[in-house]
Amino acid sequence: MEDFKQYLSGHSKSLREGYVWMVRLFLEWLAEFNVQPHEIQLSHLQGYISQLQEEDWKEYKVRLTIAALRNYGYMLVLNGKANEKLAMELYIKGIYKKPFPSLFELEELLQMYQNFSTPGIVGQRNQPVLNLFLYQGLTPEEVINLCPEHLDLKKQILTVPQTYKGKSRQFTIEDHQIPLLDDYLNQVRPKLLLLANKEDEHLFVTTSGNPNGKNITDNLLTSLKSKFPQITSYAQIRASVLYHWYTLYGLEKTIELAGHSYIQQTLRKSK
Repeated sequence: MEDFKQYLSGHSKSLREGYVWMVRLFLEWLAEFNVQPHEIQLSHLQGYISQLQEEDWKEYKVRLTIAALRNYGYMLVLNGKANEKLAMELYIKGIYKKPFPSLFELEELLQMYQNFSTPGIVGQRNQPVLNLFLYQGLTPEEVINLCPEHLDLKKQILTVPQTYKGKSRQFTIEDHQIPLLDDYLNQVRPKLLLLANKEDEHLFVTTSGNPNGKNITDNLLTSLKSKFPQITSYAQIRASVLYHWYTLYGLEKTIELAGHSYIQQTLRKSK
């Protein structure tokens, strides 16, 4: 456990002690199945959490255990004692109370995108929203916070502003995205504002007087789930996009594209 204590050196003493204690309990449980630390898979971590819940552990202890096991898994990867795939699964799927829904292949997502439509001008807005979910892997919060100035079609650059959970970053807009986004920005959006008789600083706007852009993403998800019952959430869609990126670029680049920093900083410190 000395390696783990060193890995946690940046945390407070009480948190380090709590994490170490939780991981020791997990390793004792794991030993009953003759599984060594370097053989750990995501299913082992999820199985252990499920057992704790069946034993009616208090919720705060379960949350502490989840955090401890995530850190332990990352440490194993960074020290070369586990496959990078474990870190990617921990990063994307985490350790949930229930198994994470199945991920989609990129081809499946794009096929659903091609077969999806909602009527009228709302559909002309929903299509570019979904496009950014699939090609740039944005979160609903990031889509809601976009403004027209964040989209530079001449330079083919999308600037994603910082959110509570995500870093600011830039994406290259692919050639095939330009016509759709240009039509929305210069044709559809002005019509939406005219219909709603309002001004709105956001890129994606509603036809109602409600300024809450969450209505856009919530209604879009409802429409998606009604047509494709296999879709459960935006988290499932985004995780599928991130996993595709992982197969192309590896863990560190994927985390950078996703707008997160913690694991990326840890990886750099380990080099």
